[in-house]
Amino acid sequence: MNAPTAPEWLAYWRKNPIKAITTASKSQAPWFALGGDGRVVSMLSVDEDLVATLESMTLELVDCRLHRYLVQQATKRVGERRKFRDDNGVEIDATFVVESRHGRPTAVVMESAGGTRGSKNARNLDYVAGVDLLL
Repeated sequence: MNAPTAPEWLAYWRKNPIKAITTASKSQAPWFALGGDGRVVSMLSVDEDLVATLESMTLELVDCRLHRYLVQQATKRVGERRKFRDDNGVEIDATFVVESRHGRPTAVVMESAGGTRGSKNARNLDYVAGVDLLL
């Protein structure tokens, strides 16, 4: 959903995060409910003199989570993944991504190394040779 319409966006929010916070868990009632007017309503019992503080803190948490989500979406790598080959054309275990924005290359990101040869989580084992070739 690259450019959702307003109804698609609303449906997404109702299906995912809003449903999650308005549904009871096995051991506890939900903290929020969906009101008749479509607003999310707190089910917590809060002293009147603390309502403004709770609202402020909730808004801060929502802003923080939304910011983290947007940053995560913006940093997803969009680009072409490439493998290295040595001077003899033999592929070495080192991968990098050429990131681009609006069709123009913007960065080259070398993926990290990990694991050991033969292990199922091994990746970029020839990392140093890859960096040398990239440079």
